[in-house]
Amino acid sequence: MKCPCPSTNMASISGGPWPDISAHGAGQTGQSMTEYLLVLVALLGLAGAGWWGESGGVLQWLIEALRGFHQRFSVMLSLPL
Repeated sequence: MKCPCPSTNMASISGGPWPDISAHGAGQTGQSMTEYLLVLVALLGLAGAGWWGESGGVLQWLIEALRGFHQRFSVMLSLPL
C-alpha cells in the first residue's frame, strides 16, 4: 500500500536517516501499544486468578514473598544499634 503522504527524501531530513513518522506512523504505534497492553492485562489476569499454580497462583506467591521480606526488614530496623 502506498502512503498518501508526499514522498520524502531520506537525505533531506535533518533528523537523520529515518523518515518522520508523525504524519503516517503514529496510528500504527498506538495500535501495537494497545495490543501489548491487552496481552499484559490478560497475563496478569491469568496470574492473579491462580490458573498457573495450585495454591493461589503466581500473584499470591509474589504477595507472600513481599510480605515476608517486609517482615524481616522491619525486624532488622527495630533492632537496637
